[in-house]
Amino acid sequence: MNTVNRILAACGNDCSACPRYVLHPYEKSEEELRHTAELWMKIGYRDHVVTNDEISCTGCKPENWCRYRVIKCCQEKEIKTCASCSAYPCETMKECFEVTSSFEPKCLQVCSEAEYAALKRAFFEKKQNLLIEQAISYITDLFRNDSGGHDAEHTLRVYHNAMRIAETEPGCDREITALAALLHDADDHKLFYTENNRNARAFLEGRVPAERIDRICACINAVSFSQNQGKVPETLEGKIVQDADRLDAMGAIGIARTFAYGGEHGRPLKESVQHFHDKLLLLKDMMNTETAKQLAARRHAFLEAFLSELDEELMTTDEVKRYIPYYDEHGRCWRVDFPDRPSEEGDLLYVASEFARTGLCFPYNDAATKEKDYSGHAHYFEGVLRALLDDPEGFSIEGFEEYYSLQEREMLTEVQEHLLRSRKQV
Repeated sequence: MNTVNRILAACGNDCSACPRYVLHPYEKSEEELRHTAELWMKIGYRDHVVTNDEISCTGCKPENWCRYRVIKCCQEKEIKTCASCSAYPCETMKECFEVTSSFEPKCLQVCSEAEYAALKRAFFEKKQNLLIEQAISYITDLFRNDSGGHDAEHTLRVYHNAMRIAETEPGCDREITALAALLHDADDHKLFYTENNRNARAFLEGRVPAERIDRICACINAVSFSQNQGKVPETLEGKIVQDADRLDAMGAIGIARTFAYGGEHGRPLKESVQHFHDKLLLLKDMMNTETAKQLAARRHAFLEAFLSELDEELMTTDEVKRYIPYYDEHGRCWRVDFPDRPSEEGDLLYVASEFARTGLCFPYNDAATKEKDYSGHAHYFEGVLRALLDDPEGFSIEGFEEYYSLQEREMLTEVQEHLLRSRKQV
């Protein structure tokens, strides 16, 4: 299956992968063109080594010679490729596929691995390329009236994501990956009242063998977040498409889709924001492939930055006042409220530390914690002094010095030394 950055000829060839194609940004050096001319003779496309000018190509044009007259036929029917033709696949295209395929065994025999890979993508996948074009046309029509985030543009982004990931997963079946990505929302329960992948199967039947249709539908059924949360698809293709769909729920696109969907369904702002916490912020740690994990990390950081800024902008003047420490006359104590946790109350020192979200903690060790994997602690320095008075022999702040000021450390040392001397004298 070709990469997403393809330039499709009328017959389905991918010009972007062709060694002959020289238009920007696919320019070729004189040496590369010479090598291609020699390769064409070696394969049997030419009976001699032609010049660089003859081997270079800028794409099919009606005036160019073509034994199948594909470009002229498409021009007469006012379509871009054979995929849009009601007669496809006609007898002419069947012959075209057959003749093209006849060169593949020779290419496998005489070409290097890199040469064959380029020729395969350029010529031997033309039938699959046209199938993908048909799928794109099908989903574009299917989602023509959708504007809530599950439209044709979303589907194409998922397809692009999937093929980008597939490039780094050589073991995957790219055709199944591509078709599953393009059809993954064709029967989404939020959009359609269908069963057994009816819309997806309607497109695939007659175009794809039955066994492969079942594999494609299995990938589709493993994608949904709400229906498959916590489940990992069994196949590599399913993992790729699931990652591709989840990536489109993250980053700037994910933000735009969330509010587009919320607006279309009349959701208040807070409900849409809650969706970030219920789903979007969870996705980074749910990716299956390494490529998706790398892409998700950046998009996740963007989500967090957006939410942080949104929180700041949503906070009104009254709310700002509400979330700073104040003296509660009724309770006769200091208090601070929080938007995301219970209020805290106590003396000013404690409340200020909670407001700063640093806490107020003085850790130490004594006889009760000496043999355990945790330390004692107090929320006030007074509490530390009590612990020292209760157990001067076992008390220690070794390892926790950073939590105390120099003055506090000196006081603890002096008090402990005086206590120990006094006990010895007794």
